[in-house]
Amino acid sequence: MNDWNKIREQDFPNAKNCIYLDHAAGGVISRPSHEAATQYWNESLEKGDFYWENWLSRKEEARSQIAAFINADPEEVSFVHSTSEGMNIIADLLGDDGDAMMSDMEFPASTVPWLHQKGSVQFLSAEQNKTLPENFNQSITSSTKTIVSSYVQYATGFKQDLNSLSQIAKEKEINFVVNCSQALGAFPVDVKAMGIDCLAGNSYKWMMAGYGGGVLYIRKDILKKRKPHFAGWRSVTNPDEYQNKNAELSLTGSQFEYGGPSFPNFFALAAACKYFSSLGKEDIKNRILFLTNYLIQQAQKNNISILSPLEPQHRSGIIILAVPEPQKACLKLYQKGIFVTPRGGGIRVAPHIYNNEEDINKLISGIKK
Repeated sequence: MNDWNKIREQDFPNAKNCIYLDHAAGGVISRPSHEAATQYWNESLEKGDFYWENWLSRKEEARSQIAAFINADPEEVSFVHSTSEGMNIIADLLGDDGDAMMSDMEFPASTVPWLHQKGSVQFLSAEQNKTLPENFNQSITSSTKTIVSSYVQYATGFKQDLNSLSQIAKEKEINFVVNCSQALGAFPVDVKAMGIDCLAGNSYKWMMAGYGGGVLYIRKDILKKRKPHFAGWRSVTNPDEYQNKNAELSLTGSQFEYGGPSFPNFFALAAACKYFSSLGKEDIKNRILFLTNYLIQQAQKNNISILSPLEPQHRSGIIILAVPEPQKACLKLYQKGIFVTPRGGGIRVAPHIYNNEEDINKLISGIKK
């Protein structure tokens, strides 16, 4: 059993100064991720580029750690700098297949890369803040070649049934693409068990590893069959031989790592994977659901309406509370040292493992005032 109070004390010094409930926007950096990034900066300060070979070796260790965290093979994982970059690479590889279908609740990081491609986007209207697998199944046409879905929707907290959605994609013989930004670090992600073909996520939300890092997963058979439109000096086989006439691309995820790596971002992300794995991904999920359950109970006791889906199978780490003038309310809460964001027509609350009931109580009290 994890001692969450001890974890709060040791790894999240921000909790001494504020009530941070905004991990769906951008999480604080955990101490393990901070230490991993700081180690790189100290090394760079000390010896500059003469750590290069060591950094490259640790980068491949980081790739293995991140791959294990989502149950992928290391060769299927690429380091990217954001979900948007990852989704652009996916759309570049699959866009010529035909139309992409997605919910109209999707964040622009999911939609814009596909709108930029030749194929059109089929948007499904959400009903009661949900777009269910059956809604996709009923709407697929002969021109639909890819399903794109967030694991958790940013503005509602709706958690998608990825297993059912991937089964539909498999039966229709179309691609299945997932944006995991609002789930990675909060809910277990298993690309093999969930039947995911391609996935993109980032480091700075629930992974609490800071901006600038991201993960891209592309199933190995897709990697070997599809050729990207962009490449750089580190996209090729044996990049450290500096062969300027070699354009033979690696058949692994490294083909999308075009130039000099953002080492501190990737080390921080890998440290987060190691840290969360040590705590237990199921324990993390249960802790977050315990906190959101407590939030729901307190909101209902105080007659604060909830806009997020409340069915257990669709619950996530995001709860939207209905309040008048959300923008103004969030500003007043911020002035009290309570960090939340206006989203989805209300206040978006997104607690993480180190938050506690007292944080929730102070939020509710602040809303009432």
